[in-house]
Amino acid sequence: MADRFKSGDPVKVMLSKKHTLAADDEMVEHAAKFVRYLPDEWAEVELDSHHSIDAGRKVFTLSVPISQLVAAVLLLFLFVAPANAQFLGYTSPQTVNAKVFSGQTTAAVTPSSFVNNCAPTNGAPCSIPNIGQSIHSVTYSISSPCTVGFFMDLRLEASNDGTNWFSISQDGTDQNSGSVQGSSSAGLTAIGSYAGYRLNLVSISCLNGGTPSVTAFYSGTSTSAPAPADLFYQSNPYRKLILQNQPTTNAVTQPAVTIGAPNGNTAGALYISCFIAANGSTTSCPAAMTVTVTGFIAFGASIGGGGGGNITSGFNVYGINPTVAPVTQIFSVPAISMTFSFGGTGTAGVSWSIYYLSNSTPSSNFVADPCATSGSVKKNVSINITTGATTLLVLGVVQQTTYVCEITLDMTATAATADTIFFEQGSGATCTAPAVLSGTFSSGLLSAGATVIPIGSGTSTILSGTTGFSLCAVSAVGTTPNIALHFVYVQQ
Repeated sequence: MADRFKSGDPVKVMLSKKHTLAADDEMVEHAAKFVRYLPDEWAEVELDSHHSIDAGRKVFTLSVPISQLVAAVLLLFLFVAPANAQFLGYTSPQTVNAKVFSGQTTAAVTPSSFVNNCAPTNGAPCSIPNIGQSIHSVTYSISSPCTVGFFMDLRLEASNDGTNWFSISQDGTDQNSGSVQGSSSAGLTAIGSYAGYRLNLVSISCLNGGTPSVTAFYSGTSTSAPAPADLFYQSNPYRKLILQNQPTTNAVTQPAVTIGAPNGNTAGALYISCFIAANGSTTSCPAAMTVTVTGFIAFGASIGGGGGGNITSGFNVYGINPTVAPVTQIFSVPAISMTFSFGGTGTAGVSWSIYYLSNSTPSSNFVADPCATSGSVKKNVSINITTGATTLLVLGVVQQTTYVCEITLDMTATAATADTIFFEQGSGATCTAPAVLSGTFSSGLLSAGATVIPIGSGTSTILSGTTGFSLCAVSAVGTTPNIALHFVYVQQ
């Protein structure tokens, strides 16, 4: 029976004036055109053009059981048995469910053309049926999970023409090898009614040599969408994937990434992971890497003011701390979209991934004293200086400022020359092009003992340099000298 009709065949459907097949309503013969077969013994038809003035549409699409459609064709003027049909312009379509990936181990996209009774295998996914649904859910699980260096990007996409596809969901990147929010599966949700849908497994890899595989199911309806929590926590709009498993040496040529600003501003933080590309093991990020964040009020075709050009609200270059898993705070400016671009020479064999997490309740742009803020991470330097020299204390980081919270000096000297020390800022490891930040501290002339000089209590800033500059100590010494220096600071 499924072969009885071809796309474009004229058919007759007995419907009520409300476009249902309910037998207790007045039935009217409707001319229609057969479109395609749907899952579960349903078919899609288009009502004839005399409906074109209704709601301003040219064609209305209707889904009916194949058995009722056949009966309507064979018995054109007889009433059909009671059944529920959907006029997709006004009422909810049937829920559709499909297994689209099964043990998929490589990047893949579900096909756009529908195949009935499809059973997916690795390398041969199945398509997503479209019966007019507007609420979409994807659930997935991972077999043979990766232990080190797992990367995946999974998203639901839609198209209006079958050629140009765009994402309608957040990116699913988490490996649910254990318990994810109380479940062994994870998922994504999306909304919207389009001509076609597909699930795009953009990438999946395991740097330690494992072979994880993804099995995914699609469900579509027009009822209320699941909340972005529990199984579907990755549908929360506040986390955005910026880069995944990209060589740091490609930073300058890496295409810029644009996202929507989830809260109408840029406030948030960049969470960065650097790792050895060959095996996925964690390592410190290379020095002098940067991420530039541009906030946009209007995103046009060219740089400029109004009239269709770009209108920017902020432009900031953030230096990435060369440590393991650095976190970089992003200042808040109003924005509808944000663009991320990248800089730095990087290190061969080292890759990085970057996530942006927005802050739904950004604080004022006023920056509190970092030394007095409980959330600041305080660091310290302890060093003995026995020669007259310029000694590096804190290496500068692009777009980060050093705030000195506390200094303790323990200075000894003999004979006629005292120890002295002062602090300066400059460029690089030797503080070139220096600028003095403090007065000169002296041990005095001592025949025995030591001079202890405490400066600051650690609860407020006593010295701070220019953003990106290094901090050094400059010493002059007497006979058998020693300057013990303990230095507490915040760099952000």
